[in-house]
Amino acid sequence: MTAAAMALFASILFQEDPRDRIELRDQTSLRGQYLGCGRDGSLLWGTGGRTRSLEPETVRSLFFSGGGYSYDGPGEERIHFVHGGFLTGTVERFKAGRFSIRTSIGMLEVDRKHVESISFSSVSRAVSEERVPKKGLDRLIFSPSTGGKAVVWSGKLLEIGEEEIRMSIWEAPRLTEDLEKTTPRAKPVEIRLAPALPLESPPPGLFSKIRFRNGDRVVGTLFLSGKDRLNLFSHILGRISIPVGQVESLGFIREARTTWMRVLVCDRSGIREMDRAGKVHWSYKNNVQSSYGAERLENGNVLISSGATGQVIEVGPEGGIVWRLTGVANPYDAHRLPNGNTLVAEYEGNQVSEFDPRKKRVWSFSGVRNPTSVQRLPDGNTLVGSIMGIFEVDPDGKRTWKARLKRVKPWRARRLENGNTLVCDRDLGQVVEIERSGKEVWKMTGLGRPHSALRTENGRTLILEQSQNRIIEVDSSRRILHQIDGLNYPMAISIY
Repeated sequence: MTAAAMALFASILFQEDPRDRIELRDQTSLRGQYLGCGRDGSLLWGTGGRTRSLEPETVRSLFFSGGGYSYDGPGEERIHFVHGGFLTGTVERFKAGRFSIRTSIGMLEVDRKHVESISFSSVSRAVSEERVPKKGLDRLIFSPSTGGKAVVWSGKLLEIGEEEIRMSIWEAPRLTEDLEKTTPRAKPVEIRLAPALPLESPPPGLFSKIRFRNGDRVVGTLFLSGKDRLNLFSHILGRISIPVGQVESLGFIREARTTWMRVLVCDRSGIREMDRAGKVHWSYKNNVQSSYGAERLENGNVLISSGATGQVIEVGPEGGIVWRLTGVANPYDAHRLPNGNTLVAEYEGNQVSEFDPRKKRVWSFSGVRNPTSVQRLPDGNTLVGSIMGIFEVDPDGKRTWKARLKRVKPWRARRLENGNTLVCDRDLGQVVEIERSGKEVWKMTGLGRPHSALRTENGRTLILEQSQNRIIEVDSSRRILHQIDGLNYPMAISIY
């Protein structure tokens, strides 16, 4: 075959398939066309001139073909919900505890207990100085025009109108009564609402997580729909109908949320599962103190990388060990793959390895010194983090990419959904997000030995600060929005 013919063949072979794609839970995928949703909630799927009915329990994700959709709707305000998810639109009004929101899918009514915050515009770095002054208070945040700290009103949000925002301000102990203030709507950059306590748990069940092409995300129950729209019932938004052209993907999840609710912490106390308030709901302490990693599996068990004992164990909810991998040299990181195998970073073994359920080593890469993190990527490559650098290797063990790092001492790394890589630098106290070219697009400095960093679905970053014995959740402007204190020299975290 001539070079020209080979080039033509390659262009045909690797061109993007224009059809929709479904990823099933049995690790197979289907190409075809989404035709709608049946009365029983099943997905109608067209392929090869035939229509199939797929039970949602068998489907992991549905990716819609097409692209280029751009929402040119009413403004750039963004409404963030308590259990994750957000919508772009305009808050038409807020009164008597209800928001009226104009979005690309119509007017929506939302109770304030479901709303976490409203961003009116991009939050500047100047606002990063803002801290929570008092629990139980709403906050209206202004970005100063000449630098310095943010101006913050704390109190209770009363009303949002077309031109003004009205708030009852808390200024005790100077005042015996609250003072009402109004401000032109154009001035604030954000409203953060005090959470309704106790925080309600998200409804359990099987839900559809919708990701819009503009990044918005909502969760609900899919019901009878045609091929051009997704009809959804949301416990937050009620009945909504979304044009398929606005949707990038649809996934199925077991709770009505798109953000983390629990975190697994590895520290000198062992493995502890905590909620967002830091309350411990589960723990395991049998020879796993100061382990380097733990993750919750889909079956409810926990996979633990126990470096001190040189093993990876799978522990059930009652504390029994249901699977054990021994003979691994100081495992720093371990993940259960969709095919049932386990991927392990062996720090002292200077290699990353994949083991099948019978504990047979089926793949390994030894061209790395002291690996600290490992991640199998969707294309089959493996991202490896180490003290010597961050790089990708293909299934044949060939390095296909190495991060170009400047003034960064890598420790652990995670590939993000947007294709960038989040690098944890414990020695210099920073977390850096880089593009494939090595360009830095986000950075947070001044951290206390950050050992783990994770990007959540709502775009925030969770950082484990070992020397501060805490976990912080920060937004894109580096503001600390949430934190869990009182850890015991932590080594790693994972969320779900």
